Amino acid sequence: QELVALLYIYFFFCANALFIWQVWDPILIISQIVALQAVFYLISGLLQLVSLGRYIPQLSISYIFDYRHLSFTSMLGWMEIIVNLATALLGAVFMARIVERAKKCLDFGMTCYFIHFICCWHYRGFPKSAAWWMTNIVGMTLMVLLGEWLCVRREMQDIPIAQRERRSTTPPRGGAGGGGGSGVNINNNINNNILSGGNNNGSITATGGITGSSPAARSSHDIQLTYLGGVLSRN
Repeated sequence: QELVALLYIYFFFCANALFIWQVWDPILIISQIVALQAVFYLISGLLQLVSLGRYIPQLSISYIFDYRHLSFTSMLGWMEIIVNLATALLGAVFMARIVERAKKCLDFGMTCYFIHFICCWHYRGFPKSAAWWMTNIVGMTLMVLLGEWLCVRREMQDIPIAQRERRSTTPPRGGAGGGGGSGVNINNNINNNILSGGNNNGSITATGGITGSSPAARSSHDIQLTYLGGVLSRN
């Protein structure tokens, strides 16, 4: 009854954190939890096979769920601690691929270790080892922080691509056709006339014309240059 009540309380508060900011999709979330938990135990089993297989002829699931194997007083105990921490680091890489959002890593990481805690409790009883608690707390912290960092890094990589696409679709400045090049000639002529004191008739002429533009655009440029020349001549 205590275990059922604890599960109910945890999943009640965890559901608020998981679903308050996204559309309710229980099938997707349950699939992600199952996939992350399966990968977590798969990594743990493979690492124990590689590291402890040469010292222990017959490995069993007790090395995953029995809290008594984690110890600070023996070499095998330290190896088991290292395996658990390595499992957390590698699990963070897969969690970033499964979850794909930094704000979900805390909830999924805590859920993964909470399910592991329930499995260990069911297998051998309530964990009474300080080494087990310290290892799992540190492992959960590493898994969450590394998973968030990987997700943030992946999310930030999408921004430059979108900026390049927007820049590629933005039309170049300076008008259509050859208008951009003629604008440079007009600015140069205006600067030369300003330095020389302007024309006596109150207008500024632009050599080279405005090629590639419509007659209305050329007339508008002529009006602007004449007005500017008049202002300069009065000054």
